[in-house]
Amino acid sequence: LVHFESKSALKMPYSIMKIFVPDDLIITLDINLLPKDRLLINEDRLWRLLDNYFYNKNVLALRVPSMVIGEEFNVLLNPNHPLYQECKVENIEAFSLDERLYLQ
Repeated sequence: LVHFESKSALKMPYSIMKIFVPDDLIITLDINLLPKDRLLINEDRLWRLLDNYFYNKNVLALRVPSMVIGEEFNVLLNPNHPLYQECKVENIEAFSLDERLYLQ
């Protein structure tokens, strides 16, 4: 939600996907590489950091801290990795945002 530039994007149809990724192919980002206040990270620095993991270290899946919800994590997938086919979509379901978000 923090990335939407227009409230009209809130009304678009969305889906949530559950994707299986083998645990042994998920690498966790070293959080010491991020500033203490994660919201202060420079976008260029973030892309360089991700490039390092995906291309230099040849990582399939990178577990990163959510920049929005402090105790949550996201998993970024590298579709160019040779084992990408190990990732399997298990479920896709429609998702609607609460209308109160775009009534304000």
